[in-house]
Amino acid sequence: MNKWVLLIGDLVMLYLFALIGELSHNKFTNPLGTLGTAAPFIIVWLVIGFLAGIYKMEHYNNFGTMFKKTALLWLIAIPAGLGIRALSTGEIPLPFFIVTMISTFILLFLWRTIYVWVNKRRNA
Repeated sequence: MNKWVLLIGDLVMLYLFALIGELSHNKFTNPLGTLGTAAPFIIVWLVIGFLAGIYKMEHYNNFGTMFKKTALLWLIAIPAGLGIRALSTGEIPLPFFIVTMISTFILLFLWRTIYVWVNKRRNA
């Protein structure tokens, strides 16, 4: 598998996070609106991710390396995305911060664990 599959999966997970949030709060209007909700997270994830070299394939040969690289990006990018979101909403309540961190952790790490598992099986 290649970096584009990984990148698309990351984007899908961040979009899914926004979609689940909108649906759970009855705020869903349309798919493009959800993209707007996800945009701060997607933009920061991609910018910091590419600057940090997160899409170098050597990071995805084992779970430990993937976890370390992803954890570092997640710890920086998700709070930064929340900060950008706060510019438009005015605030980020603590419960929203906590739910965002937990939800994105689960979605991104689940996806990336599956990616490494499939990648290892294909290369075995």
